[in-house]
Amino acid sequence: MNNQPSTSFLARLAASVGALAGNVRFVGVTYRSKETQELARHTLLVGADYRNVITTSMEELTRMKGTLTDALEIEACDALILSCSQSLLAMDAGVPHPGNTKPDLYETICPGLRIHKQDGTLELCGLSVAKKVLEAGTYKTVNSKPLTIAKNKLNKELPRAKYRTLAVDVGAMESVRIGGSALEVE
Repeated sequence: MNNQPSTSFLARLAASVGALAGNVRFVGVTYRSKETQELARHTLLVGADYRNVITTSMEELTRMKGTLTDALEIEACDALILSCSQSLLAMDAGVPHPGNTKPDLYETICPGLRIHKQDGTLELCGLSVAKKVLEAGTYKTVNSKPLTIAKNKLNKELPRAKYRTLAVDVGAMESVRIGGSALEVE
């Protein structure tokens, strides 16, 4: 089954997002999560500088660390600071983050839109500013280690936790709204 939208939709999406190049703009997306099947209306800031997101997150973690008293939370904070530092160093060197599970698989078409180099699928990227759940999904219970739980708790407070990547696939992305124009995924 081909989950890719029509070529004409992809061309209109690329043109619309490309027209935003150099500017941060709001983009509305109605999206069904592949994992949970949750349907939600997202508002993203497309064109948000990921470096600034990571830098701000690292600064907030550094401030947070001084207020933490629990040893596990301090360890989690240190691990997140290290990850942010590795991200910034990787960006400076022009290489993927060492923990990146998809290194070198995507190429940026324009700020906020990237293409998978092997299969041609697209992803819309941006900073989440709003989300309204239209249909609740099914969420799995995850048995995480205490350190992972502590990192997740701290991470939720950071700008980097709001950075989203949404697949431009039929069945996942239902519509996109850019600059007052709606594009239905076909």
